[in-house]
Amino acid sequence: MTNDKRPLSPHIGIYRWPITMALSIMHRASGIGLATALIAMVVWLLSIASGPQSYLYFERAMASFSGQGLLILWSLAFFYHF
Repeated sequence: MTNDKRPLSPHIGIYRWPITMALSIMHRASGIGLATALIAMVVWLLSIASGPQSYLYFERAMASFSGQGLLILWSLAFFYHF
């Protein structure tokens, strides 16, 4: 009872994504990024509450090259999601 004459969906390499679909995916990805930024913000607040040594450790982590990259990406995600 199968119908082998049905048309197949186009391959992903041929299919052209509409701009709305790409923007929707980027909006969801920026929301996930903002959720991780919220966790980092909670860690930041906990490091402030834990004392100067703990805050110094967090400050050094965010001042590193990868920390600066994360802060820039989180800022871009915030402004895109906003």
